[in-house]
Amino acid sequence: MNTANHLKEKLDMYRRWFSTLLIKEFLNLPFGEQSKFLAIAEKFMADCKRVHGEARDVKEKTVQFQVTKILPNDDYHIIIGEIEMTEVRVRYPSGTTIPAIGDKITCVLFSLDEEVWYSSKEELITGR
Repeated sequence: MNTANHLKEKLDMYRRWFSTLLIKEFLNLPFGEQSKFLAIAEKFMADCKRVHGEARDVKEKTVQFQVTKILPNDDYHIIIGEIEMTEVRVRYPSGTTIPAIGDKITCVLFSLDEEVWYSSKEELITGR
């Protein structure tokens, strides 16, 4: 689920990870291996730019809702709430603190048609 705090934490984690990768790993690779790594990184960046370009067609909205039900699962929990008389189901990572029933949470939802909204772009693509 994409909450403002979750996104901030993930971006900070990736920033630190990239910094560590550069200082501890890439720096110590032989020149030839650095070249191979750069090819991998360039392919990754090209794929990221393609996905980012396609994201223009995806509608996003930040919503806040009150948790009415929680369905536990091993990998994630389904948090259920209601927005404007419509039930909202959001996947919530199991490794994080789960909100209690009655708590208000803020998340980003995604849609292509602005009628059916999903809690992640992965769900939007797969329709689940």
